Amino acid sequence: MRAARRAAVADPDMHASPRAVPIGGALIRAVTACGLALSALCAPAAAQEVKSYRTTIALPNRSSVALHVEDWGVGRPIVLLHGLGASSYMWRHLAPVLAKQYRVIAVDLKGFGRSDKPADGGYRIEDHAASIIALLRRLKLDDVTLVGHSLGGAIALLLAVEAERAGDRRISRLILMNSPAFEQPPSWAISVLRLPLVPYVLLPALTPEFGARAILNTGNGNSIPQPDIDAYARPLRDPGALHALIETGRGIVPVDFQGLIARYSRLTQPTLVIWCRDDPTVPLAIGQRLSRTLPRAELRIFNSCRHVPPEQSIDETERVVRAFLRRSD
Repeated sequence: MRAARRAAVADPDMHASPRAVPIGGALIRAVTACGLALSALCAPAAAQEVKSYRTTIALPNRSSVALHVEDWGVGRPIVLLHGLGASSYMWRHLAPVLAKQYRVIAVDLKGFGRSDKPADGGYRIEDHAASIIALLRRLKLDDVTLVGHSLGGAIALLLAVEAERAGDRRISRLILMNSPAFEQPPSWAISVLRLPLVPYVLLPALTPEFGARAILNTGNGNSIPQPDIDAYARPLRDPGALHALIETGRGIVPVDFQGLIARYSRLTQPTLVIWCRDDPTVPLAIGQRLSRTLPRAELRIFNSCRHVPPEQSIDETERVVRAFLRRSD
């Protein structure tokens, strides 16, 4: 962390003559005030404080749901969407950095983090996309940069395609990290979640910490500190959390997947595609194909992560994202 600058104020001259003290004191006070003002102007911007709140949104053919939001900074909005089983906690490193120049909004998807976890059937990827577009409208966000990791990236792609189809220009940039975008063999976790009844019997027998490690794909030297594992695991203990995880995993493939894929080439937003070279969940070949298909995409491949760049390649993610945003501003 960069050390904060501290202004040092000198004491008034105690040896001045009685007649000079009022004038000298006034002069010192004036100089000090000017110095403090200049210091405030020249000092680096203070770290942005986050505003945490829940906002209730109406969903088509579903009950209203309250989503938890972490909101930093001011400026062009950047909306951060986490992956399957994770939460806005995933963005705790990247969000404050971006908030020095932008308004950054990290969302807990329905059923995850501190958002509502209703025991309903509204957990298909289309349902999650509907909740995010409703949130963008409720917060009156325009000129939005959508950033999505894994499931969040798939949601961002779906939103961008639906916006293009509707002539809605609300989404101006995309940043997609290790995001399912084409047909692929299901990961072992998705395969388990798709089994009838089995996940509802198996998952309650596992600790939330085990689930968090599986979600984050730790291993091969990409360990995540135990306090962070605990933070990811905590929401998995909430009532309804396992139902949300299972149903979201089962509904992660869009209903009209081929129709969605066919429209990727119509997306004109500048797009940054970030991938971990050895991702065991969403292979690099998916990212390479996506970067070739999207008209204005650029691909950055990281060697220092498995599946979660914001956790396992923190500095590299920050550097590449900031450079992309500068180029596309």
